[in-house]
Amino acid sequence: MSEKRVTILQQNDLTELCSNAGRFQDNGFSLYRGVLVVWDDDYDVRVLDVLDRMPVNILEQLLAVHERKASISFIWDKAIPHGYTEYDPVDLEPGDGDLFQIHTSFAREPKLLSR
Repeated sequence: MSEKRVTILQQNDLTELCSNAGRFQDNGFSLYRGVLVVWDDDYDVRVLDVLDRMPVNILEQLLAVHERKASISFIWDKAIPHGYTEYDPVDLEPGDGDLFQIHTSFAREPKLLSR
């Protein structure tokens, strides 16, 4: 029997991620640098710049991201890295002088799957 630890995102996780938006399902999804990007209605590509500017060891822990009106939300694998909560935020600057605020940040525990 083979066992793997896998983090599974449910629809309600994406609903929580996009709690400051309307119907996120209408706008689409992308995979960028191993992160699920959940787009809002204006497709602000600066969210990709925020990911590009993240330290690699932080980016490797990120599962999903959503941006809405310069507010950004994260889903992390296992634990939220220091500085990436709405309570002690790092500066999230997409490279154009604007600062993104963290709207929400939460983690999901991996599940042990076997076959």
